[in-house]
Amino acid sequence: MSTHTLTHRRRRATRVATALCLGAALVTGCSAGSGNDSSAPAGAAAPDAAKVADEESRAVGEAGTVSGRRSQTLTVREQHLARSATLDLRVADVTKAAAAVRTAAVRSQGAVTSEEISSHSEHGWGQLIVTVPSARLDATLDQLAKVGTVESRTTSTTDETMAYTDTESRIETMRASITRIRRLIERTDDIEQLVTLEGELSTRVADLEALLAQLDAIKARTTMSPITVSLTEEGAPADPEDGFLAGLAAGWDAFTGSARTTLTALGALTPFALAGGLVLGPPVLWWRRRRRVSPAARPTAGAPAP
Repeated sequence: MSTHTLTHRRRRATRVATALCLGAALVTGCSAGSGNDSSAPAGAAAPDAAKVADEESRAVGEAGTVSGRRSQTLTVREQHLARSATLDLRVADVTKAAAAVRTAAVRSQGAVTSEEISSHSEHGWGQLIVTVPSARLDATLDQLAKVGTVESRTTSTTDETMAYTDTESRIETMRASITRIRRLIERTDDIEQLVTLEGELSTRVADLEALLAQLDAIKARTTMSPITVSLTEEGAPADPEDGFLAGLAAGWDAFTGSARTTLTALGALTPFALAGGLVLGPPVLWWRRRRRVSPAARPTAGAPAP
């Protein structure tokens, strides 16, 4: 074998070995690179992303809960209802029934604020106004119904929530305004401005007192409920029902009442009329007789005597 041929083979072997080394190096580098890019960074980034997503979802959930609570606080308000009732009872004895009504009011932590009882007529009657806590209104009505026979029972409710909320908001605004004015008074040294601010402060304080009184009145209407109890003894005629007969009865009562009033007035004026006739009658008769004298019977001035 010639020297040229050996040299050529050595060069080919060197090239092949170099190519194999480069291929192995590329394969190893690619596999290592792909492992570094896919496994290590992905394993490190995945927990961070999950944690961030978890925190974001938790934050959103907490924000939604807080927002829901706030909206619920703003939209759902405590109701302030003013309730009242009327109760018509037919009883055997008005006096005893009125005593039973007072007892029922005390048991319900209430009081009788108005009372009118009449037992001097043939059939006694009475009317009491009982004020009890609104929460005990229905229970008190049940207790009062046992005093006699129930002829009528009614309840009514008025929603005072808007008025209460509006008044309360105006009070808060007025208090904040008064605080600002007082701070301005403390900082100012101008006499004219001080006088103006003090006048404005007095007006705001008066308005605040009026609002507080209005709020107290609303609280009183919504915390206490009046019950008007009407008592009628058994045997008393019932009130006429609505309709033609009721109108006829009312018209007849009005007619007889006006007739009695007219006759009473005439009876009261009759003595005065008789006395006036006795005093003024004779002078009037004399005056009329004098005017009846004929002018021909009087002598004419300048005429010759017969």
